[in-house]
Amino acid sequence: MAYQQAQLTHKSHPDVVRPPVIGAVFMETLRRQFRPTLYWGVGFAAMAFMVLAIIPDAEFFKLYQQVASALGGFFEGFLGADAAYAATPEGYVSAEFFSWIIFLLVIYAVIAGIRITITDEEDGNLDLVLSLPLPRWQLIVEQFLAYIVLIGVICILAFLGLLSGQLAVDALSVSLFRLFEAALNFMPFAIVVLAMTLFLSTVMRRRSMVTRFASILVVGAYILEFFGRMAGEQSIVHQVSKFSFYHYYDPVAVMQFGWQWGNAGLLLLSSVVLVLLAIWFFNRRDIAV
Repeated sequence: MAYQQAQLTHKSHPDVVRPPVIGAVFMETLRRQFRPTLYWGVGFAAMAFMVLAIIPDAEFFKLYQQVASALGGFFEGFLGADAAYAATPEGYVSAEFFSWIIFLLVIYAVIAGIRITITDEEDGNLDLVLSLPLPRWQLIVEQFLAYIVLIGVICILAFLGLLSGQLAVDALSVSLFRLFEAALNFMPFAIVVLAMTLFLSTVMRRRSMVTRFASILVVGAYILEFFGRMAGEQSIVHQVSKFSFYHYYDPVAVMQFGWQWGNAGLLLLSSVVLVLLAIWFFNRRDIAV
């Protein structure tokens, strides 16, 4: 590790004060996490390919619409669209890939958020790192930015899987640009979950507690959005569901109308606020040794 080497240098020459190297933590995080992230991305690509490659012919979509109609409100709550939309190639891709694969990306984002601070703290390494001339904010910001890049890698590989699946079948014809936008739509949502977990890691002392609390928030937000969709736009439940970050991950809208700047902007703005709060709390807490 780059900052492991810096630790050795610092221990060998404790009286030498060196300025922090900008980008060292960023590059080290990429180096350590790129291979595991690549495995995640390949898994996403494989699942994207299989979802499209199993389509035998155009008649498949009529059968799929019948299944969606039989599910009724449950399907609408899950997808956020009716059975008629499910009969389209865009509706099928939205339901069978984008609507559920996000849960796996949430798991990745939660794990990544925990790794930024609290994993090293519980392992006893964070105190050593912070003994270096390294500002605490830099440790957080550079790792956070590195994980954004890694999330982008997963999104690109997912798109390549969708592209391969579409090329493998004749029954599916979806705009490649729409597929790319929908894959890119993963990023704002995953980033806000990453930021939320990072924030929790700076205010809680135990990794297990952060994992448990983040899981409750993620599952609770999804349940709120699910029932908000089922209840209809005029219901109180639907209005309350706007406080769920799942409300602003809308693959159906992206597949139909393109990139949703308002949704993405709100999620990214929330992420910035959470990261700033995380830095504030992290600068003021005592690190466990």
